[in-house]
Amino acid sequence: MWNASLDWDDPLSDGLVMKAEKWLKELTELSLIAVPRCLRLCHGEFVSTYLHTFVDASQDAYVAVVYQRCIYEDGNVSVRFVTVKSKVAPLTAVSVPRLELMGAVLGTRLTLSVISALELDIEQCTFLTDSMNVLCWIKARSRSFKPFVANRIGEIQSASYPRQWFYVPTESNPADMISRGVSVSQEDNVWWSGPHYLHQVESQWPKQKIEKQDTDMEKKKLNKEVVNFSYSFLTETIDCKDIQCCLDPETYSNWIRLVRVQAWVNRFLHNCRLKVMDRLAGELNAEEIEGAETQIIRTAQKCEFHCEYTLLKQNKPLEQNSKLLCLNPVIDEDGLLRCDGRLKYAEFLPYDVRYPIILPRNNYVTTLIIKYYHEKGNHVTGTNHTLSMISSRFWIISAREEIRKWE
Repeated sequence: MWNASLDWDDPLSDGLVMKAEKWLKELTELSLIAVPRCLRLCHGEFVSTYLHTFVDASQDAYVAVVYQRCIYEDGNVSVRFVTVKSKVAPLTAVSVPRLELMGAVLGTRLTLSVISALELDIEQCTFLTDSMNVLCWIKARSRSFKPFVANRIGEIQSASYPRQWFYVPTESNPADMISRGVSVSQEDNVWWSGPHYLHQVESQWPKQKIEKQDTDMEKKKLNKEVVNFSYSFLTETIDCKDIQCCLDPETYSNWIRLVRVQAWVNRFLHNCRLKVMDRLAGELNAEEIEGAETQIIRTAQKCEFHCEYTLLKQNKPLEQNSKLLCLNPVIDEDGLLRCDGRLKYAEFLPYDVRYPIILPRNNYVTTLIIKYYHEKGNHVTGTNHTLSMISSRFWIISAREEIRKWE
């Protein structure tokens, strides 16, 4: 409701009313929940006790939950829920790997408060996450990364040891329940007693996926996010007009970064098809960056304007209710949808101005481009200023509304 800029007396939309009523209804069901408060079994002397902290994140929230595992003289094992802390994800665009890292920091701080209260030692703690990005970062040197990652990795490494961080599959991570959200009726007993493998011997726990980390991080010029692309992409056709963007734009908060990572992916795929002596090396060139940008925009257009794109490829007229009909769209040699209006006769203008690239509304790629031009204009307020810069190359559907949403 706050994000929708509603005042106290403003009526709510039907969607918000349904969510609010559902949430209020669940308040009456909270009395059904019973929290086991004793952290140990009532009988028997314990041999050892350890804390296991699970962390997770999504686009909605990041969370950390702590369990205490006690081993007793008779061989019994008890696992008890200790505490949990979650935070809503920032409204500003933050990639999922960074949110996972923020969850890891939250888990570290929460664990430090627990060991202080229970008078335990940090050596008695284990941290588990389903993010391979976070594990790679933690097991590397913090100064190898940019400030956002470096500062948080430094905090984690100063409070814990990298060898204490382990991988856990998403389906075995109880913190995933909170990061995606669950209702009272969906409450699982696993939440209170911990994952089933904690009740078993350690040899049956999920294995660590990273055995060792390359210490020479300076040699790795490819961003680690490149490894997240789909390997099935290798089997697709090589025709550049048919190649789709293999990255998820919503995991990036910067247009230039998204384009460059996609360009590195393309470089990797290109080199895989060539002999060693013919492979490209060194920094990205302008042609590679331009090709990656075209690839990302083309994928967004095909996703949002699928019907129009198909009809134009078949040289058929657009449907009368098409939102692109008034723009007289055409597909250029790179497979991009462009406007074809009267500006085409102004030969003194650049090609992009005469045939601007069409960008869909309510698409994350469009949001990244608007953000890029807004920052390029030194954050000057005013829709017209940003619109004038964007219009030199793009035509955004309902551009003013899209720009106002960002500003």
